[in-house]
Parts: sequence; C-alpha cells; structure tokens
Amino acid sequence: MLIELKGEPTRSGAHAVATVRCEVGPGDRLSWVVRKETGDPGRPRVHYTLRYELGRQGPGRYTYDADLSTTAPGSERSLIAVLMDDATYREVRAGRDPETAYVDLPLPVPVVSNSLLIATPG
Repeated sequence: MLIELKGEPTRSGAHAVATVRCEVGPGDRLSWVVRKETGDPGRPRVHYTLRYELGRQGPGRYTYDADLSTTAPGSERSLIAVLMDDATYREVRAGRDPETAYVDLPLPVPVVSNSLLIATPG
C-alpha cells in the first residue's frame, strides 16, 4: 500500500491518497493513523491518533484530508495505514484518551503502508 501527497500542503490543510492493491480480509480493518512525536528530540514520545477506516472493499484509491489550520507552522506528523482485526480495532478505540484522542496501538504497530510526513507550512 502506498500513501502519497496530493498537491502541496497549505496553511489550512493537506490531502493524501492511499493506493490499496489487496483485499481486506473479513473481520479486518484498514485505518488511517496519525503518528506524532513530542518532547525531547533525543527521546521523543510517540503518540498515535486513530482517524477513520480507508474502507473494507479492498483495492482502490482512498483520500485523507488533514486539517492543519490549528497546528503551528513547521509542526510535523506522519500519516500511516494500519491493519487490525476487528477485536483489536475495538479495543484500541475503547482505550482512546478522551482529552487528547491518542490511542495505544499493539506492538509491533501493524503498519501496512509507507509513512508520509506532513509538515504545516510557515
């Protein structure tokens, strides 16, 4: 699975497209996840935010719209796609922090795509 930027990010947002070339198995969920590092660059803390599903129908192109209007210029985040079975997905969603929306993903993180870095323009 390949995630690419669609056009250049603007101060208000960025658009990404994922190209999926395989079928998603019954009971599995393919989802967008935003990965952000905070704190000391030498020992960053990694945070994940589970966004929404790419779809269950399998091969195709799926879009993701990132709202950058509330982020500081120069801030960075990475967009990835993860594949989880339904039970794991429900467990991850249930553990979502209500204040930050961060989630704990299983280790190793079940990433099935490249990582696309999105930076807020200055």
